[in-house]
Order: sequence, then C-alpha cells, then structure tokens
Amino acid sequence: MNVKRIFIVSVLAFILLALGFVPLFLIDRYMYVGHAAVSGNVVASIVLLVQFFVAVLTTVLFRKDGMFFVCLGCVLNFAIVLLQFVQLNNVNLVPILCLILIQLFSVSVIFFLIERTSVTNKSLFEFAHTDYLTGAKNIRCLEHDLNELVRKKVRFAMMLLDLDSFKHINEVRGYKCGNEVLKNLVARWKHALEGTDSTVYRINGDEFSILFLNYESNDALKSSIRTVAATFDTPVLTGKFENFICAYAGIVEYPENSSKVEQLRQFADAALSDAKKKARDKTKFRVCTFNSDTLQSIKRELFISDILQKAISANLFSLSFQPQYVAKTKKLHGFECLLRLRDFDGNVIGPEEFIPIAEKEGFIYDIGEWVMKNGMKAFKAALDNASEANRKVTLSINISCSQFLDDSFIECCKDIIANSQINVKNLMFEITESVLVESTDKAVKLIDELNANGIQTSIDDFGTGYSSLSYIYKFNFKELKIDKSFTDSICTSKGNNDFIKVIIATSHRFGLQVVTEGVENEAQYKKLLRDGCDIIQGYYFSRPVDEKRMAELMAQTE
Repeated sequence: MNVKRIFIVSVLAFILLALGFVPLFLIDRYMYVGHAAVSGNVVASIVLLVQFFVAVLTTVLFRKDGMFFVCLGCVLNFAIVLLQFVQLNNVNLVPILCLILIQLFSVSVIFFLIERTSVTNKSLFEFAHTDYLTGAKNIRCLEHDLNELVRKKVRFAMMLLDLDSFKHINEVRGYKCGNEVLKNLVARWKHALEGTDSTVYRINGDEFSILFLNYESNDALKSSIRTVAATFDTPVLTGKFENFICAYAGIVEYPENSSKVEQLRQFADAALSDAKKKARDKTKFRVCTFNSDTLQSIKRELFISDILQKAISANLFSLSFQPQYVAKTKKLHGFECLLRLRDFDGNVIGPEEFIPIAEKEGFIYDIGEWVMKNGMKAFKAALDNASEANRKVTLSINISCSQFLDDSFIECCKDIIANSQINVKNLMFEITESVLVESTDKAVKLIDELNANGIQTSIDDFGTGYSSLSYIYKFNFKELKIDKSFTDSICTSKGNNDFIKVIIATSHRFGLQVVTEGVENEAQYKKLLRDGCDIIQGYYFSRPVDEKRMAELMAQTE
C-alpha cells in the first residue's frame, strides 16, 4: 500500500472503533433534544447503523486491506462490549453484540461477492484480451496496456514484428502448418523473455508486438532484442517440414520518441518499414530503431502521398522514353516508357521514392492506367510516322506488382490497347520478379493470358531480389532484363561478370532475348557484346528522350 492509501484506511479504521465505543455510553440513558427526551438505546442503534455503513464502504473501496481493518475493528468492538456485558450483566448490550456479529457476517459476505465478481471479471478480461490461437495477448489488450502505461508514465519500448513470406507457408504447406509455426514462435519468444518484464501480443495474421518494461538501460533492451532475434536462428519444425522464418522489426521507445499512443504506433510502423527497405541481405532478423531520420522519412512520405493524390489532375506526371539498341547492329530496337513526377515547385521525385508509396496508398492503379494510356498514345503517334525500318520498334511499359495482380488488369489492358489502336506486337510489358515470388500460380496464368492476347512480357530487374533460374523456363517470357546494379561492376567484378554470362547463356537456351540496363561506357558495351547480350539500354547510346525526340528517332531511316 502507498502512504495515501494507508492513511485513508487508518482513518476509517479509527472511525469504526470510535463508533463502536459510542453505544456503550448511550445504553440505558436518555438524551434531551429541546424539551423532548430521546432514548439512548435508539441513538446507539443509529450509531451502529452508521458504523455498519462505514464498514461496508471501507470493504468496497479497499478490498483486502479494508476487510482486514473492519474485521479487526469488529473483533475488538465485540470483545469490549462482551466484557461490559459480563461485568454489568446488562441485557441491553445483547442487541449490540448481535449487531456487531451481523455487521461482521454482512461485510464478509460482501467481500466474498466482490472478490468472486473480481475473479470473474478478470477471467472475462483475459478471454477478451488473449489470442485464442497462440495464447499471446491480442491487439485489444495492446491498446489497453499502451494507454495504461502512458497514463501512468511508465517507461517502455515497443517492438513491432512482421514475419517475412509467411503467406508462402500457408499457401504451400497449408493453414494448419502455418498455425503451428505461429504457436511455436510465440512459445519461443515467451520462453526466451522469461525473467524479463515483457509481453507478447499478436496484432493480426503474421504481425506481432512485444512490450519491454522496466529495463535498466539501453544495453538491457538490446540484450532482450538479441534474445528475440536468436529465436529465428533455428527452423520451426511442423511434422516433417522445417520452416525457416525471417522477420522484420521496428522499435520505438516511450517517452523518448513520443508521449502519444497513436504516434508511438505510427513511429513503430515507420521503423518497421525502414527495416524492410534495408533488408537487402538474407539475414533472418532485421530490426530498425525509430530515430530522427525515420521521422523525416515519415514527413517525406506524407508529402509525396499528398502530391500523388493530386498528381494526375494537376499534371504533375510526365513520360520520357529511353531508347534500346540492338547490340550487334546498333539499330533502334525499342523504348522503355519511364514515369516522372515533379512536386508543386517543379522538383523531381524519383520513381524509386514515389512508386512504393503509390503501391502502399493504392494510387498505383490509376497511375498505372495513366501511364499505359498516355504512353501508348504517344508511341502510336510516333509509330504512325515511323520509317519502314522502325515499324517493329517496341514500347516497354513497367507494370507494378499490385497492378499486375489486380483482377481487372487484363480487361483494363484490352480496353486501353483497343482505344489506342496500337498493334500488340509493338508492346512489351515489364514485370518485376517480386510478383513471381508473391503469387507464382496467379502470375503464370496472367502471363499466359497476356501472351494469348499477343502481348509480350519481360522479366524486369532480374537478379535484384529472390532470383531463380527456374523463372526463365517456368514463365513464358519473351525477354529478360539484367539490372543496372550488375552492369555497373561488370568490368571490375568477376562474380558479376560470370553471373551475367550464365544468365545470357541460359536465357538464349530457352529462347529469351536479353536486355542489359545501365550501360554507360564503351568498355561495358564491348564486354556485353562479347558475352552475347542482345539489346543494350543506357546512357552509352542515349539518355531518356521526350515524346518529340522519340518520334524523330523513329522517323529516321538509318
């Protein structure tokens, strides 16, 4: 008990004892109110009722502590009255003894009912705040605990944790296996954090949170984080399967980062996003702590999100077209349609910055449709005035992951192509390999459907993610694009050079032509030419050009 509580309970206990002594001085006496005589027995009864009320109030407000003092007071009171009864042999004291016993019994019953109700409420609270599958606390409990900790100004750290590619386990090995993985992981975390003031919460499917309380220093917090990270070192066994799990995590601290619950959750989510962006290697656990850079990143993201909302109506988007040339003949092969965005002051925002935000916020569908409409329109106008030698030049359009997997994508493409009146043989849709990892079966069907409609497809940025040579023969692609990151070091890194050689040879074996991006000098060009690369794209031949210059290049006869 704290000092204030001790003081209040002590005062109430004193009042109880004092009220218990008063009737002893009133029995068999009369009190005069004005000219009227009032029996002391009546007044004593009223005092005992007041004492009963105070006893009940003390029990209700202070539970066990109150009950202890009430019982102590009743026992002392009963002993004193009983002693008086024995000494004076006054039968008028019998009702007082009975009332004290009734008071003690009543308070005991009230205390029992309160405790029973409290246990029931606690059980209901636990049921309502526990995830039935894993046994971890749920999001309702997290919100309750966060609000309580902030209200009480208790220092804590919150980890937001997201499992990587868990959806793949559910799809390939079934939900039963996925559920076992989740239960196993939660059990691991609880065991690993045993002895620390930490709580595990399940927010939704494969997203969790861990609250760390009462840690003595940042080193102690880091130690707890390392303990969680170590749980991913070994695979989760489910039957005959070994499930290797990777995760991303974002950390935020109260009150260092914010004193508001909503902001803390927002900042933790931002730190988690940072962890995902920085996870280029295959580490099993990647964690980022929220800091001032993360805050600037949030502000920047909100700024870009606001621009994207108005970009189409405010004409903030523009298109440029980067020429592609046949490696052996240096003749024009095609153009890649590139999307550009400027803010309201005319400053350029790169696609690597605004595309992920557009996908996250759901703007990508309208943006993708705008690119296809305007790109095909500009290319068709240039194609109508092209020389005979350039009639087969292609336009490559990048298709985002969300856009490609949308159920209405194919029909949308058909409508735009029909309206632009462009020949599908002059089109190439570039699809990033991340699509192939996320939804392999659906991607196979969509690519086959595009091919059935005469639209050629290319696997873009090959080698930057979860690349697999199986994609080359599993999917019916026409073209493969090697990412610029490999081209940059082709003349200095034997590993990258060997990688490109293998990709080119394998692609040719399965009938794919190879485009290499980011070719900026003659040494790179000659190296790729010797390795058998088909198409070259990069500053060595041409920077991206506008619509007018594209038309001029296509009109040339040589």
